[in-house]
Amino acid sequence: MYNYALINVGVETATGVQRIPTGEISDGFVDLDVGDGRVLPGGELEITAAWSLVPVAPSRELFLTWDGQSDPLAVPIPLVGYSY
Repeated sequence: MYNYALINVGVETATGVQRIPTGEISDGFVDLDVGDGRVLPGGELEITAAWSLVPVAPSRELFLTWDGQSDPLAVPIPLVGYSY
């Protein structure tokens, strides 16, 4: 398992944050808890990925939307995170 932090580097709170499924098999091997959909400036969302369990090469991207960003934005996830 690998953990990543997606950090809000903006100066405003991000609200309505949602993950948009891609339909790929890797969707089930990546967990992103958006909680109430709100991320404060400097706040983070934790992503957990089980890359070694994915039977095919995943795209390693999450697609997110939030209030003011209705078109899904691809957020790349590096292959290596920190394992636990």
